[in-house]
Amino acid sequence: MRRRSFNSWIRHTGRYDRRYPGVGFVTLDETLGLGGVKQVHDGRPDAGVVDGQVDGPGEEGRAGDLHNAPHDVRIRRPDGHALEVAELEPVQDYELQIRHRDGHITPVLYNASVYRHEGGAIAGVFAAARDITGRKRAEREVLRLNQDLERRVAERTAQLERAAAELEKRNLEVERVNRMKTDFLGRSSHELRTPLNAILGYSELLAEQSAGPLSPPYPRFVANIQEGARHLLEIVNDLLDISKIEAGRIDLNREAFRFADALEEVLSVIAPLAKIKHIAIDIQVPAGMSIHADRTRFKQVLYNLLSNAVKFTPENGRVWIADSSREDAAAFCVGDTGIGIPAAELESIFDEFHQVNDPSRAAREGTGLGLSITRRLVELHGGSIVVESVLAQGSRFTVSLGPLSLV
Repeated sequence: MRRRSFNSWIRHTGRYDRRYPGVGFVTLDETLGLGGVKQVHDGRPDAGVVDGQVDGPGEEGRAGDLHNAPHDVRIRRPDGHALEVAELEPVQDYELQIRHRDGHITPVLYNASVYRHEGGAIAGVFAAARDITGRKRAEREVLRLNQDLERRVAERTAQLERAAAELEKRNLEVERVNRMKTDFLGRSSHELRTPLNAILGYSELLAEQSAGPLSPPYPRFVANIQEGARHLLEIVNDLLDISKIEAGRIDLNREAFRFADALEEVLSVIAPLAKIKHIAIDIQVPAGMSIHADRTRFKQVLYNLLSNAVKFTPENGRVWIADSSREDAAAFCVGDTGIGIPAAELESIFDEFHQVNDPSRAAREGTGLGLSITRRLVELHGGSIVVESVLAQGSRFTVSLGPLSLV
């Protein structure tokens, strides 16, 4: 009995396709062709026996094969001796194509098993072909979906990269504009302070009337000049401060000092303004309380909060400052019985150039930088500032200077 390799017989399956177009079956035993197949048997206990060969197309017009049919194979020789199929050293699967008589091609998956005589001797190899048209179609669909997904991901990634590049470009432009604004504010503030100081200096000389008395109404004119120059100088100083803070050019000179001493210096300026509106200022800070902070910047924080409290409190109102320190963190609150702040503006009041809408005032005063500067100075100290307010009842600002600020 002459035998061939499995691959060799696969190359010769065409002659079985011609004789049995629906059967995917090969054998290495030339004396046992498909003509010797007497029974096709499932092998399951509840299965019956189908006599004859398997041929004709399988389901949905595909080529029939021994796997599409509900039967495995048990073979008998023409002389009636049985050959049992046994999975001994199974051969690797091979994906092949079968060309039918009508020319169409069916993809199949071949696998082979050794079969034996009843005595155990190897008689040949049984190979079955399974129609994998559906699987190939599914694989092509999966491949198409994967390619489509990859394409969409690539397109989206490209869009995100373009958006990120555009955003970075705009951020750089915003940073450039901010630097220009900060530089402009700093330069213009310095240029304005020089003539303003000159105006204030000469107006003070005129007010002293050292060169001789001024006849009415010139003393009043001089007072108006001084008031306008001081107000303008405050605005210029605010612009200069915010430009320094944004540029990171403010260095804190921390030192230990008494809270009451710094407050007294600030009240020397605030008290006359409060007296004009008959506003009482209540001080609830211990006389011996000492803090560790930048004295100049601390007084600036006090001045901004107290001047705002006086400005937005009607006549005969009340302003107070009280100690609220905890552990090693110096803290205080400034409250008033003023017009209050709308809930929607409690956070935005710390934005640059923001001013609370006050219907009682025909024009808004100042630059809207006071509270923005105040919060930044407090944060430079490592502290925080929060505000509570009720419309028509007043506001309360609580400032903490951070750890180790209480001596």
